[in-house]
Amino acid sequence: MTNGTVEQSAASSDGQILTLKYKDGEKKIVVSSDTPIVVYAPGENSELKPGASIFISAAIKQPDGTLKTPRVNVGRGVARRCDAGDAAARRQRAAGWLTAERRRGGRR
Repeated sequence: MTNGTVEQSAASSDGQILTLKYKDGEKKIVVSSDTPIVVYAPGENSELKPGASIFISAAIKQPDGTLKTPRVNVGRGVARRCDAGDAAARRQRAAGWLTAERRRGGRR
């Protein structure tokens, strides 16, 4: 990962073009209009309910087989629910995430 600063933003037919400047140079990244943009804000335990779209990172498997994590992120009406067996939905949801990564030459 490289930390950078957005120096410039411009609209194009492909989406927003961001010019990022970092220690060793700069790079232009296209962010398509269907790319999900998220903001983190404090939530309530009541938001964790069946059907909620969640994202968990850094979960650690416990000896009894359960998972423990310090943080759970819940989508507030913006994240599309994706069932584990729904490969088409996973691809569609990931498409926006991968678009910017692929355009800047990265691999996932």
